[in-house]
Amino acid sequence: MNRNPLFLALICLAAASLNVSAAGTQEKGGKPPPQESVTTQGRVDSSPEEFAKDFVETIGKRVGLEEGQKAKVRAVIDNSYKRNEKNWERQAELLAELDAVGRELGKEIRTMYEEIRELLSHQQREAFDEMRVDLRRNPVKVEPSHEAAGGGGSRQ
Repeated sequence: MNRNPLFLALICLAAASLNVSAAGTQEKGGKPPPQESVTTQGRVDSSPEEFAKDFVETIGKRVGLEEGQKAKVRAVIDNSYKRNEKNWERQAELLAELDAVGRELGKEIRTMYEEIRELLSHQQREAFDEMRVDLRRNPVKVEPSHEAAGGGGSRQ
């Protein structure tokens, strides 16, 4: 079946926006890693001041920094921030914009789902609702190289 890449992307976004979860790397034994980090996939999720304080504290605990080392690490972090202040500010702007776009797309996708449901029989609605739950658990991954060649996305 040939799938429309835009439709697949919307489905993926819907699944992600309706089922937001923290995806952490698993440690040995299947446990998620301790939640010490203040970054998410290279993104700082706090103010620069909070980040610096938390990061120095995390490093201090993990590697056993002495007070003098903590002060030097803090200076390195502060200098790095000063060198990249415009990038940090731009990143915050882009993340806010991306969040707003994601909310709008999520609303549109929910509307699309409701419009589709109105076209279906009772039995079809039940199957459609089950499909939506399945998509939240196992989002469709669109692989652009396959889409360009006329192939479909793959379930992962």
